[in-house]
Amino acid sequence: MNCLTIEFPLLRARGFLNSKGKEIPLTTKDILLYSYLKEKVNALSENNDVGYYESQEDIAESLGMSLSSAKKSLKKFVDNDIILCYKQQRHNWLEFRYSVVRPLTLV
Repeated sequence: MNCLTIEFPLLRARGFLNSKGKEIPLTTKDILLYSYLKEKVNALSENNDVGYYESQEDIAESLGMSLSSAKKSLKKFVDNDIILCYKQQRHNWLEFRYSVVRPLTLV
C-alpha cells in the first residue's frame, strides 16, 4: 500500500463511542492503525472469506510505529468491538485474522 486514505472527520475527532456508549479517546496512532486495517480488510475480504492476516510486527513497520504502540491500538479497537478478529491455527502457532472493521461513532 503506497497511499493511506484517512477520512477528515476521523482526524478531527477526539474519540469514539463503544457499544456501551462510553467515550474512548483516539490518538494519532490509533487513527493510522484503524484507517490502515479498514482499507486492508475491506479490500481483501471481498475476495477472501477467512479474514485478513498480517502480523502485528508488519503492521507496526508499515505504519512507522513501535510494536508496543501497534499492540496498544489493536487492543483498544478489539476490546471495544470495532475490529473483530479470531485466532486460527497455522502450523505450530496461532494467527489473528481480522474479519471486520466497523465504522466509528466519532465524538
